[in-house]
Amino acid sequence: MKAIKIASPELNHFPMLEEIARYGVWKIVSSGVSKLGDIEKAFDVLGCDRSILLHCVTSYPAPEEEYNLKLIPNLAAILGLPVGVSDHSLDPTLVPVLSVLVGGVAVEKHFTLSNEGDGLDDRIALVPDRFRMMVDMLKRAVREPDLMWRELEGRYGKRKIEEILGDGVKRLAESERESYLTTNRSIHAIREIEKGEKLSETNIAILRTEKNLKPGLDPSFYRLVLGKKVVRRVESGDGIEWDDLLLDK
Repeated sequence: MKAIKIASPELNHFPMLEEIARYGVWKIVSSGVSKLGDIEKAFDVLGCDRSILLHCVTSYPAPEEEYNLKLIPNLAAILGLPVGVSDHSLDPTLVPVLSVLVGGVAVEKHFTLSNEGDGLDDRIALVPDRFRMMVDMLKRAVREPDLMWRELEGRYGKRKIEEILGDGVKRLAESERESYLTTNRSIHAIREIEKGEKLSETNIAILRTEKNLKPGLDPSFYRLVLGKKVVRRVESGDGIEWDDLLLDK
């Protein structure tokens, strides 16, 4: 394996990131539903060598005007690594091409054989012909960037383009704001934990909270809480909170 793709919800799975950092392979890291500090913490673990960051809006579909593509050169300057885009918008070319025009080095776009399929991403993915269209326009953007700027402004309007480019300030997109604590991972009980029992790798794990679990502590505290006793019963699936813990062993 020459590269590993790390999806946005794994950005704070620190034990996993520590393991991947040992491999010495390329890391392609998506950053949907994240703040700048979250990205910085991830790369403190992964390291910036042989790494590519993908700016992302985790919404299905993602509104083009929330992409804030000026973030691409800004994140590259702040973090000192190459930056591209992971695009969940419906247009096959608009966000991908603009991302390359502002300096993006990589594009991720979902691929499907049919938008009528029942896969999670089928409705927002590109079928082969539209994927080929995107690739052809990306190649043109590399060869003829000035011409492509004019073509996009003529097709979509200057105002639309400016909305998609945004102001370059890293913040949660409006469409993903409510998912910040649920899409990302936190520390959860994986079985019932009785009062006085110590937390261990057999009764807690770093899980995606989603909409059916109560969020717990950030995974950066995982090693800290191992071996700590709980001061109350914790239900299976619940997020581990500071109030659950007796910090003195």
